Amino acid sequence: MRTQPQRTKCRPLVLALIGLLAWGSAGANTEVWDGEALTERAIELLGRGDQQGAVRLAQEAGSIAKKIYGEASQQVAFSLLVESLIFSEKNQYDKALPLQEKALTVHEQAMGAEHPEGLFFLKPLAATLTELSQFDRALKLRQRVLAIVEKAMGPEHHDTAEALILLSASYLLVAQFDKALPLQLRAQDIIDRSDEPNKIWAAAGLMVIANTYTTLAQLDKALPLQIHALSIFEMETGSESIPTASMALQLSSTYLALDRHDEALFLARRAEAIYTKELGPDQLENAQALAQIADVYMSAGQAEMAVSLYTKALEIWERFQGSESASVTVGLIGLASALSDMGEYEKSLPLQHRALAIREKLVGEDHPGTTNTLVSLANKYGFLAQYDKELSLRIRILSNNEKVLDQTIRQRPTVYRA
Repeated sequence: MRTQPQRTKCRPLVLALIGLLAWGSAGANTEVWDGEALTERAIELLGRGDQQGAVRLAQEAGSIAKKIYGEASQQVAFSLLVESLIFSEKNQYDKALPLQEKALTVHEQAMGAEHPEGLFFLKPLAATLTELSQFDRALKLRQRVLAIVEKAMGPEHHDTAEALILLSASYLLVAQFDKALPLQLRAQDIIDRSDEPNKIWAAAGLMVIANTYTTLAQLDKALPLQIHALSIFEMETGSESIPTASMALQLSSTYLALDRHDEALFLARRAEAIYTKELGPDQLENAQALAQIADVYMSAGQAEMAVSLYTKALEIWERFQGSESASVTVGLIGLASALSDMGEYEKSLPLQHRALAIREKLVGEDHPGTTNTLVSLANKYGFLAQYDKELSLRIRILSNNEKVLDQTIRQRPTVYRA
């Protein structure tokens, strides 16, 4: 029986790239048609789960492009990008990154740094850098994206709104909230004033603004935006669609933060049921829903119920993303917290140490997320009366906090008094 293609994240972008490769422009010879066919076949293999075969065919297509058009050609740049997206599809961002960096370099050599087709290279590279926690680099690329889009499409185009939202997300990741929110509000204004408003984009914009308000602890402003966004997704995509599930999960988080446990639990369970029905059990999307349900149980003081859910979410994240992803730290910390609430500190400590090691590797020893993990670990050693270990961690926490304070003071504008 023939295997049916699987849903792939990068397929729409890759199909667009195939159209831009313009293999036929060099003449209708066998190599030209072979290059296009190999690229299309690579995506088909990826859809069937044959990553190794997809990479091999994409590399063959790239070799043909080099032979026909030369090393510094747009066709070679697109071929490199297609190959990188195959790795991105499997969350292998460390392998995708060098290919995307090279693709951008080749594109700029062929077309210049401000050519509109540069968006095909800048956007995936920024997304990859974000997945690898290289937020500052991603921010600079998304600034370039916005500049190119505004120049090519104008300041009121829906593509400009998209670029504004993505740039705002990058500002949020580096905690520059004052720069993020104005971009989000501008994007929402563009969407609302469009002659043919895209309701899905409107809902996405509402979600982004709501997330910013949530980060700023302004949940009263976030909640109505999320409720409205969920109603749009239900109307436009169906009550059991993947976007509806994603929005339900975000709204569940807000209800949880407001201690409205029943509503939070209902929405989290609804999202998990949709993911299971639409994607099958044990998929990546299920992990976030399971962890959210566990969070609700934790807030309700039902740690025993949370342990199995955190464990399952952790298993899924490790299977899809490897053992050192940011999501894995979420699962480890959640499971460690549940075990601690049950008084099983000795079991929670190794999990907490592992989470700390991953965070130090991903974001650095001085990052606020790392400091939060240190605080939790220090508290556990305090409960266990292991005060020497607690003290060493408290010293690290103090050092990190002093560095953050020093940085804040340095960034504050100087006020000169007469």
